[in-house]
Order: sequence, then structure tokens, then C-alpha cells
Amino acid sequence: TEEVLPTRIRTFSRSDLDGLLASGELLWVGVEPHGSSDGKVALYRADKLSLLAPAPVPAPGDLQAKLRAELQQGGALFFADLARRLGGFPRDLLSALWDLVWAGEVTNDTLAPLRSLQAHAKTPRGRPDPRARRAVMPGSEGRWSLVRRDEGRSVAEQRTARARLLLDRHGIVSREIVNADGLGSFAELYPVLKAMEDTG
Repeated sequence: TEEVLPTRIRTFSRSDLDGLLASGELLWVGVEPHGSSDGKVALYRADKLSLLAPAPVPAPGDLQAKLRAELQQGGALFFADLARRLGGFPRDLLSALWDLVWAGEVTNDTLAPLRSLQAHAKTPRGRPDPRARRAVMPGSEGRWSLVRRDEGRSVAEQRTARARLLLDRHGIVSREIVNADGLGSFAELYPVLKAMEDTG
């Protein structure tokens, strides 16, 4: 986000982005991991999430299921709360939590965990400084919650919103653009684009 957004928004500020995430106006959703410390994320306006975000593919695993159930009951929780409630090894729990993130099931109210994972991966490995103690593990910061989607949106509404976004974003929409953008397949969106063309 901090490589792409500054090229698109002249006055981009990390604090502005954090403020929009903390207020709930924007949400970030994991799309796919790139290694163990980075990945592709998508930003959505909260009111457009159900129209634009693809349905998650639930991450498999017992620990992942326990995390999902805990977040379903507890709402937004800090990692320390999750670790206290579920027990076990914190590193295993954090790994399972990130499985849910990359499956599009879980989000955070800040990008701090993603930033700290990236920073930690860039830190040279060596003998740890005994005076330096981290209060939290990299990638665990902030409050974690399930990505809440409005299940009442119809398929037609979703496809229309995605077609409009592609037109706003690119001006001209082709099969290659649709497939590269990750907002559905061209076969799904073609009837919507055709109907929009027919109605002017």
C-alpha cells in the first residue's frame, strides 16, 4: 500500500490511511501471501466491501477454526487476548491467524502488523541485544476481527458494482484487464457491460 498509494495520491500520508482504517471507513483484506512476511492486500471502503470483495475461501485447520470461532464471539480482539483465551504456542497461533488473513477472513484496524512483519524480515539476523525487548511479536499488533460482509447483496448488484469500478479505474475494459484486476471473470462481467452499453 505504501508503494502504490503515494504514486496515485499526491498528498498521501501514512497517518491519514491509519486514521481511515481506525475509524472503520476503510478496511484492508488479505489477498495472497508473498513469502512469510509480505503479501498482496486490497483496500475497500466499508460500504463497498460486500459489493467488491470476493467471498473468502476458509483456511483449513483446527487452530484456524478455533481462532475463527473466538473472533465470531469476541468481536475485535488484541493478539494477547486471543493467546490468553486459546493457549498454546503464540507463534503457532500467529501463523494460523495470518492464514485467516490471507484467506480474506480476518482483518485488523491498522496496517501495523503488516509493516512490522516487513521490517522484521529486513532486520539483519545476529546475536540479539539483551537490552532490547519487544512487548509483542512482529505481525501481532492491533485489534483483529472477522471481515464482516453483508450477505444480502445480490450477485447482480456485485457484478454491476465491479463493472462500474473497472470502468472508473481503466476507462476501457478488456478481458485481460478484468482477469488481471481480480474482480471476477470477463465471462461474469460481460453481460453487465453489454447491458450498460445497450442502455447508453
